[in-house]
Amino acid sequence: MMPIKKILIVGNGNWGSTVYDLLTSPERHPEGVPDRDVKIYGPEMDGKKILTYGTGVAKWPDSALRDCEDADLIIFAVASKFMRDTVRAFAQYNPRHDTVLLNLAKGIVYDPDEKEIYLMHEILRDEFPEHKNIASLAGANIAREVRHKPPRLTTTKIATLKKDSKFHKTLNELFSVEMFSVRQDPSEDILSLELGSAMKNPIAFGSGVIHGYYEEEARQAGSDNPKRDSMMCNVIGDYIDVASQEGEYIFHMISGVKGMRRRIPYSVLGDLITTSISDNSRNFRAGYMRGVAQQKGEKKSIEEICQEIGQAVESVTTVNSLKDYFEHNGWQDRFIIFNNIYLIMHDLINFQDAAKTLAQGHPRVSRLQAMMEARAHRNHTRQIKKEKQ
Repeated sequence: MMPIKKILIVGNGNWGSTVYDLLTSPERHPEGVPDRDVKIYGPEMDGKKILTYGTGVAKWPDSALRDCEDADLIIFAVASKFMRDTVRAFAQYNPRHDTVLLNLAKGIVYDPDEKEIYLMHEILRDEFPEHKNIASLAGANIAREVRHKPPRLTTTKIATLKKDSKFHKTLNELFSVEMFSVRQDPSEDILSLELGSAMKNPIAFGSGVIHGYYEEEARQAGSDNPKRDSMMCNVIGDYIDVASQEGEYIFHMISGVKGMRRRIPYSVLGDLITTSISDNSRNFRAGYMRGVAQQKGEKKSIEEICQEIGQAVESVTTVNSLKDYFEHNGWQDRFIIFNNIYLIMHDLINFQDAAKTLAQGHPRVSRLQAMMEARAHRNHTRQIKKEKQ
């Protein structure tokens, strides 16, 4: 591989800015910042409004498109909703086939014309058909936590489209900086990492709904500590158990449709926990705001909630995409948890009405709970046999 000297970051939001800091901050490179040309761009703006072409596609500065032509690495740090339009705009300016393409987004996008869902590496592969050096970075971390001053120790995972030890080594060395490390598991493919990372965002939204709903209820009751006094802990535990089981079922279904049936990576579990309980998670915060609004009886659209957060909320794109994909294939009745997440997200059903699904023992939920109990029993039996040996 060619040495990575010229780096272009497309997208100056949370993650784009965080990665720029990782690559350029002296605090992250105590022995000296490597001799690299790192540039970061956002779309052209008119105040707080993104400028677009007549087709609605965002305008990017001419300098960004020119820098794309000789970049050794292009990092796409834009929301999944805008990924294809953004990648397509830059693909026209990069004839080099050895340029490394790295995705930072965690989402699933449905194409209504093709009736298909796409992961981010598939979009990169489609729009840059001659490029083979494609990778994605995802892990159990929040951008705000990675940017913490002084730096705290965090790790992330990286997966590549092709199995190439030199490619892996190059990326690991690039991102392994002070108090931040990258793990590359040769057995973990890019589809598993991206699909698993996208699936946990809707679950995090639902977790936020439960927190917001019960904490607001406790506040209205005059609690001095609504987080401690609310009854949400058991509900949260049951919800995450069942939702993660349904998420794993969807994971297997989609990976099978794509001809790459996989096991969901263990790293996704850490990502799920982090995103589902952190106040710094945009998906959790969006759900929290929905839960508070429903407890108060306030009408607020998901678009208004996202606008208040001021950043992309990937769970919205993923949930909308999955709903359209399921309906097209006639699968909507198979999914009770994710369907309720969609309905709550768009304020089409109240959280308490959705929660009755669990309490009433919906057949699908009952099967998921039975599967969890059976799995726990098998693991316990294996552990006993292992200890006897």
